[in-house]
Amino acid sequence: LLGNMFQAGPMLPALPVFGNFELLLAFAGIGFMELVHLSERTETIVDRVGRWPAFLRWAVYLGVTMWILVFGAIGKEQAFIYFQF
Repeated sequence: LLGNMFQAGPMLPALPVFGNFELLLAFAGIGFMELVHLSERTETIVDRVGRWPAFLRWAVYLGVTMWILVFGAIGKEQAFIYFQF
């Protein structure tokens, strides 16, 4: 059922088709955001990460930067979204 959830068909002809890898990344990202959201009930992420050793903080900063560079839409020609309105 979930494998064919985003497949285009007669009922959903305009939806894009996502592969299993993209679907897994999307669910992993949503899960990570929910974990961060739940952990911020007691203290903010900035306070929590601020207590980590410097090398660990910078490893996280570098990891997030690499994640954005690898999975981001950098270099793709795309019109600014507000020009459509």
